Amino acid sequence: MLTDGWRAVVNNLNLIKNTWLFFKSIGDKELEVYPFLNNVCGESYITMNNYANLGLTVIPTEFVSMFYKNHERKGIYQLYAAGKYWDVMAAKVHVTYAFTDGWPKLCDRLEIMDGDTMIFEKIDNAVFQLRVFRNGIEVVLGFHETSEDSDFCEIISKTTFQESVRFVSILFLHTQYQIIKIAYIFFF
Repeated sequence: MLTDGWRAVVNNLNLIKNTWLFFKSIGDKELEVYPFLNNVCGESYITMNNYANLGLTVIPTEFVSMFYKNHERKGIYQLYAAGKYWDVMAAKVHVTYAFTDGWPKLCDRLEIMDGDTMIFEKIDNAVFQLRVFRNGIEVVLGFHETSEDSDFCEIISKTTFQESVRFVSILFLHTQYQIIKIAYIFFF
C-alpha cells in the first residue's frame, strides 16, 4: 500500500477521479508511474474487455478525439498480440467507436476474458500493440492448446523468484486520495 508521499504524487501529477495508474519497477525501491487520465496516457489507452456482454470492446472517446480528429475512424485496424497481427474492424456504435468484427475471434483464440484490463499502445494510425491483464497479472498471450500436462506447476525458491521478477502495478484512482483497485503485475 502506498502511504507516505502519496498525497504529493497525486498533487504533482494533477491526478483526478477515475484515473488508472500503471506502475513499473525501475529499481529496488523506485517505481515509474504512467497515469491514464480519462483512460489515455501518451499514445496509449486502457479499457476493460466487454466482449461477452456487448460483443465488442469500446475505444475511449477521449482517445479518439485526441488522435483521430482528422482521420477516418472506421475501418480495419491491426492489433499486434501473441506474435502476430490480427485484423479487427472499428465501427461507430451509438456515440462512440469500438472494435467489432474480428474482435470475437481474437478474444476466443487468445482466451481474452470479459473484465480483463487491456492497454492498447498506438504504433501508427491503424496498428496497436495489445497488452492484457487479468486479476492484476499480465497475461502472456499465445495460442492456447490443451495438453495432458496443463496442470503442471514448477516449484521454485523464493530467491529464484525474486531474482527473476520485475514488479509492476496498476491502480485505479477512484477519488482524489482513495485507491479502489490495486493490481500487481509481474514480468519474468
